[in-house]
Order: sequence, then C-alpha cells, then structure tokens
Amino acid sequence: MINPGGISAINNPWLYTGQRLDSETRLIYFKNRYFSTQEGRFVSRDLLAQGVYIHLYQYSSSNPMNFTDPTGFIKCCVREFDVPARKGRQVVRDSKQIIVFPWAKVDNSLTKEKDFYQRFNMKATFIQNKNRGCCCSCCSYRQFVKTTYTVKRGNESETQIIDEEEDIVLQTGQRYGHRDLKESSNDIYLNPPEGKDKRLEGCKYVGFDAPGQYKHQFIIGVEYNVDFDFRGEIIDTCNNKHVVDGQSKKWAINLKHTF
Repeated sequence: MINPGGISAINNPWLYTGQRLDSETRLIYFKNRYFSTQEGRFVSRDLLAQGVYIHLYQYSSSNPMNFTDPTGFIKCCVREFDVPARKGRQVVRDSKQIIVFPWAKVDNSLTKEKDFYQRFNMKATFIQNKNRGCCCSCCSYRQFVKTTYTVKRGNESETQIIDEEEDIVLQTGQRYGHRDLKESSNDIYLNPPEGKDKRLEGCKYVGFDAPGQYKHQFIIGVEYNVDFDFRGEIIDTCNNKHVVDGQSKKWAINLKHTF
C-alpha cells in the first residue's frame, strides 16, 4: 500500500520500479539521481540530456503509465540489430601484395601466397524519441572475437588459440563501433538528428568485417582450419556502458582449405 505522498504504508523501502527509498531525505534513489515523490520529478538535472531535451528534471518524459526510467538518465533504445547480416562465402585468392618476412626462410616452390577470408556485415538502427527518453548518441556497437588456428599435415596437427578480445578494423587498427574514434569505410554511423554530427549522434550503424589471413604464405598440401567465434552487442554509453537488454548476439565463421 502506498500513501498519497508515494511512501509505503508498511515501511517497505523498495518502491516504484524497484528503486530504494532514502529514509532520511524521503527521496527515491534512481542510481544516478534522486526522485521526489512529492513533486513528481527528479531533484537534479539529467546532465546527459543537456542540449537534447528541454526539461531535464522530468521522469520518463512525464508519461509514467507507458515508460519507466530505471537509471535516471536518457538511454539507448534499439529498433533493429542484425549480425551477421549478408554473410558471404569463403574466399581464397591470390594476394595483391606478397609479404615475406626477412627472417623467414621459405622455399617458394612449396608455398602459395594467398588471401583467405569470409565477409559479413553488421547493422543496427537506434531510436531518437524525446517522449521515451531515447537518444541515439547513447548507443554504440561493440564486437569481440576468439580465434582458433589449426594446421594439419598428414596425421599431425598444431593448434593455437587467441582468447576473446575486442575486434579491430583491419584497415585502421581501431576498435569497431567507438563513436569517439575516426570513421572508416567499414565502420560507419548514419542518419543523425537534424544538425547533429553523424559519427557522434547517428541513429544507424553499418559495418562489415572479413576475418581471415591476408598476404600469407600457405604451405602446399597442408590443411588450414580457422575458427572465429564472434560476439556483437549494443551498449548504452549513457548508463555505465551496460549491454542493452536482448542486444547481444554470437555467431561463428569457419575457414577450411587445403592449399
């Protein structure tokens, strides 16, 4: 039972949306800001919403029947998240440029210089909606990968495992999806709100990756097997970089070929 002032009649400290009542101030703590049940609004501004919304003290855009505000800040809302999108076929082709390390003693008659990879796309669409407290700039894509290399010659095989780490864009060496990093052709944010910077505030993310081995000398007659275990997710940078509910996906790419 809740009294008219929004306080529990049975002294239950856990109130609306599961937030805790501060017994001294009689305010409800929403993890980042305090909410006054008497005034029906927060007692401090949403600093993340400055320049985005006019009213910085309101709760759930003054529409608590339809929306909640579990953190007290504007948030990331996802309309669509598709990974891997448009997954391609395995490609084995001659390298455009051959790299031979000076310390490597390789008999070129026993090797082939090849690119060996498979491409896939990533895409996501975010929501910009003042009534729901949704802000595209809060949404960012992240991608992680674990790699297992196995080389097999006859009855002998050797395996190397690289533990999961944040994936990088091959052309630039920077991490996928970070809005504060420079844009590249396969790591792009689009469709910003009018007058806003597309990289920092774009409401659509599109990217592609082509994991594999490039400009590599493969030994003739040897089987190469490479397993990539990917994890892609949308994080809410306005709320402690938490993964948005339901917006984490896993998939695998397997490359296998005998040269």
